[in-house]
Amino acid sequence: LPLTKQRLDFNIGYIHGHDASGLLGSQTGAELRSNEPDEWDEGQFDAGYRFGGPNALAVNSLSFNYREREYANNHSRTDVLDFSSRAVGYELAYAYTRKTSVVFNVAQRAINYDLRPAGVNRDGDEVSALVGLRWVATGKTTGNINVGARSYAVDSRARPAKQTLTWKL
Repeated sequence: LPLTKQRLDFNIGYIHGHDASGLLGSQTGAELRSNEPDEWDEGQFDAGYRFGGPNALAVNSLSFNYREREYANNHSRTDVLDFSSRAVGYELAYAYTRKTSVVFNVAQRAINYDLRPAGVNRDGDEVSALVGLRWVATGKTTGNINVGARSYAVDSRARPAKQTLTWKL
């Protein structure tokens, strides 16, 4: 296979961030005003493989993402917010014209929380399927619009899966 039609990408990242200043516990439902925002450390790893050159009729892409977030302060409120997630995705871009492609995208993400407060399982799986268009307006300007469906199922049997409309611009 010609190497010019293939691309392999890797990305590793780390960020120290915080939730919205002044609002604590928004994830746990215990909204408290404070001058000290919840701070967290997050590591992320991305990998991707693409097959198809710039003038190809179809371009296939596979992606993988791993993300882990751990809260660094206010542990009495934030220990239940620590999580990790793994995601995989596939995209097919079919060239409709030289500057426009029809795009099909399917992705799955698993989210695992480190702790379960009072035995409540918040781990879950998210699956999405989208269809859309990608266009090149000029040499440096591109656009994307995608619509589709998303399903989120919590591993707990107490809560049913939720299906919604989703989009990307």
